[in-house]
Parts: sequence; C-alpha cells; structure tokens
Amino acid sequence: MNSTHPLDMLLQQYATGKTAVDKDTAKHIDSCSICQVSVANYRLLFAAIQQEPKPAFNFDATELVLNKLPARTANVTKNKIPAYMMVIALSVVVAPLYFFRKLFINVAGGVSTVLLLAITAAAVSIVLYRAIGLYKKYQEQLDKLNFY
Repeated sequence: MNSTHPLDMLLQQYATGKTAVDKDTAKHIDSCSICQVSVANYRLLFAAIQQEPKPAFNFDATELVLNKLPARTANVTKNKIPAYMMVIALSVVVAPLYFFRKLFINVAGGVSTVLLLAITAAAVSIVLYRAIGLYKKYQEQLDKLNFY
C-alpha cells in the first residue's frame, strides 16, 4: 500500500470515473479519509459545474473578430518594367528581321520564302509564349511578396 497521497490529477480522474487508476491508488483512496474527502469535494465541484448554464453571447463573436482584422486589398499596381523590357527585346529582334528581310532571304538562297517565314513565325511564337509565361510567374512571385 502506498503511504503518500496521490496527486490531485489522479484524485480527479478517480472522482470522474472516466479513466481507470491503478489498483494501489484505488486502495489508498478507499482507505484514506483525507483522499476520500478530496474525491467527494471534486465530485461536488464537477456536479456544480455540470449544473451551470451554458454561456450564451448576445452578439456574433465571429463578426466582431473579422471586423478587427485588416482588410486584404488587391494589389492593383503591377510592375511594368518587365513588360517594357520584353517589348524592347522583341523590337531588337524583330526590327532587324523586318528591315533586312531581303538580305536574309537572299542568304537563305534555295530555301523558299514561305518556309523561312514559317520558321521565323514559329520561333517568334515560342519566344513570346515563354516570355509571357516567365512574366506571369514573375507577377505571381511579386504578388506573394506584396501580400499587404
């Protein structure tokens, strides 16, 4: 048999009966008048807590809390520098192709004009597609950084 009194936590568990305590602790509580008084007090306390009415708010706590939070505003201003850089880079590539198109066609010699234009159109389309994807990824990263 245990000569020391069990902790309050064990006495509370014994009083509720929801969790089992070990046999030595149960024997001590049954034989010790001090522990029996503590268990009786805990049972009275738990019964009184159960009889208390549930608290009811006459207001919406969720609405009050949400009103205190800062409003998330959309980031309207976008950084235009990458778009300008794409336009400049595209004009640096396209302008010489346009102005020197006859020279490029003559250099190609036996290759038909339609084939050269198709290759050029495909290359420009691929570059534009990749540039737009890169720009969108850049904007998403910028939006993540500028949350507020």
